[in-house]
Amino acid sequence: IAFDLTADRARIGTDGKVGLTVDARYLNGGAAGLLPGEMTLTLRPTDKPRPGLDGYRFGLAQQSLAPEKRALPGFTTGADGKAQLTFDLGKLPDTSRRLEAVLRATLHDVGGRSVDQELVLPVEFQPFTLGLKPNFSGDAVPEGATVAVDVLAVAPDGQKLARNGLTWDLFEEEYDYEWYAADGRWEYRTIVKDRRLTGADLDVESVRQD
Repeated sequence: IAFDLTADRARIGTDGKVGLTVDARYLNGGAAGLLPGEMTLTLRPTDKPRPGLDGYRFGLAQQSLAPEKRALPGFTTGADGKAQLTFDLGKLPDTSRRLEAVLRATLHDVGGRSVDQELVLPVEFQPFTLGLKPNFSGDAVPEGATVAVDVLAVAPDGQKLARNGLTWDLFEEEYDYEWYAADGRWEYRTIVKDRRLTGADLDVESVRQD
C-alpha cells in the first residue's frame, strides 16, 4: 500500500487547528479502504529561516526546548481509501522560539505491513514575532567594534508589521566558575550573570510587500 498525507493549510495558526487528508491506495491502483491508522504529533523548535527573511533570528537563543511527542486519535480509511482528520494542537509550550509540528501517520495493511508518511508544518502561535539580523557574521565581534542590528516585526502569515513602543537592551554576559566537592572529587559549575550596558525605546516600521 501507499498513501498521501496532505494538510488544509500551509501553516498552523494561532488557533492551533489543522485538517489532514489521508488518501490510501494499493499498488495495483485500487483504493485501500477500511484500513486502520495511527497519528502522532511532535512539537519541536526550529531555526529554519522564514521565506524571504534569510539571516533573521527569532526567539531567545539561550532558551532551550526539547521536542515534545503527543499521541493523536487514530483513524480508519473509508471505502474510497480516504480519511479526513481534524486536530487541535492543544496547549503549546511557553517559549519565544519558533515551533514546527511533525505530523506522522502510520497506516496498517491487513497483512500486518505498515507504511508511514510525515508532514512538517510551521506553527505560528504568536500574534507577531520579532526578528533580529546582525550586520556581522558569527557570534562574536572584536572588542570596541561598532555593530548594527536590523529589527522587524512579522505577522503569522509572514507579512512585516509596524510596532511602536518596543524597547531594546544590550547586556554583557559575565562568566564565573564555582568549585564544589562531589563524590570525593572537585567539580565546577559555570555561572553566567547579565550586566546591562545600555538600551532605548524602539519603533519598527512596516515594509510594503507586493
